[in-house]
Amino acid sequence: MTLETITYTVGLSGIEPKTRQNGGVQGNHNVVGIEFKIDDELYGMLRAKEALWEGEKLYYHLERYNGEGNCEPTVPQLLVSNIVAYGLEEWITRYGGLIKVVLVLSFGSNEETQIELYHYDAILSLKSRPTGSGVSSGQYKSMATMSAAAMNASQSAVEAAKTAEESAQIAKEHAEALTDAEVIFKSDLDDEGQPIPMELVVDAALSKTSTNPVQNKVVAEALEKVKTPVDDILSPTSNNPISNKAVAKLLEEVSERFSVDYIVEQGTGKSNDTEFTWTYRKWKSGIAECWGRWKRTLETDVFNAESAGTSQWGMMYYQGVGAKEYPFEFYTEPCEVVTARGKKQAFFVYASSEGYNKKTSTAAYSVARPTKLTSDDLDCYLDIYVVGRYKPETTEE
Repeated sequence: MTLETITYTVGLSGIEPKTRQNGGVQGNHNVVGIEFKIDDELYGMLRAKEALWEGEKLYYHLERYNGEGNCEPTVPQLLVSNIVAYGLEEWITRYGGLIKVVLVLSFGSNEETQIELYHYDAILSLKSRPTGSGVSSGQYKSMATMSAAAMNASQSAVEAAKTAEESAQIAKEHAEALTDAEVIFKSDLDDEGQPIPMELVVDAALSKTSTNPVQNKVVAEALEKVKTPVDDILSPTSNNPISNKAVAKLLEEVSERFSVDYIVEQGTGKSNDTEFTWTYRKWKSGIAECWGRWKRTLETDVFNAESAGTSQWGMMYYQGVGAKEYPFEFYTEPCEVVTARGKKQAFFVYASSEGYNKKTSTAAYSVARPTKLTSDDLDCYLDIYVVGRYKPETTEE
């Protein structure tokens, strides 16, 4: 019967807890158990991969190392849940010192052919059984056995329970003496299984040859010496670099002093027509401008129509070419300048006064000419320049 369980959580980031755990006392068999819990992320990923494997299944087995350093693996078994439990049995608790139980996750077509996927090490320490307790090797029974005997026997069971209680107290005292602050390996234990004090040498100065750790303050002092000073103000004598914010502040002061406007943003932007691209600039003062050229292929059957209600306008022939959305919204209605031309033919251009948002889009333009369009020159090019404000004008004091 296991009295205590130590739970480990395993996943893609490793195993928790990573530190050495207290596995009890040498000779106390099946008193302590361990439980490996595979987290949801890793378990879900493994099951998803298993679904893609043809005839392959998920397996697990345990590699058990006792205090003498001997290893005995368990037989691979199918992984049917995200919990793998194991009680520290007599084979692994027979000797004191450091013990290790390794969970190995693998896949394969049967128990004999396995490919390892992940493994996780659970490290525990067993307190060596104290000498001089008056209990022989043959008489040294586990707390679990004595507890069971005490519930089902008479005076002899009572005496056995007293012996178990004394053994438990001795085990507790030895466990408290083994601190978690020490990382103890088998080579760090004496012949009786007691920890050997370890000396850690920490250097007080940097060295090109030493492999010891070095004091934090020594590293900090060395870094401080090589730190490059950065000036916050301009100087005619300093050779140090100057900070970005100092340069920006200087440019702003020069601009304000001499009332020089400058560009704060520029680039290109698409319109509602994916084949048309604006080029724009925004100035610190709030002025914004954008310009571009778009090509429109005219249609002779529309442009040259002469019947009533068609594209003939008095003595002029015309055709609408549409509007373009600005690359950003203007704060106030901007000014637009538009010209139109063909490769061989000249055009007039005019704007509609309705049906558009004057802050986000150009007017809807049409092109016209007093003579009909010839079929050998149908392409019309419109150049447009727009200027206005993208933010309110500031008042200078």
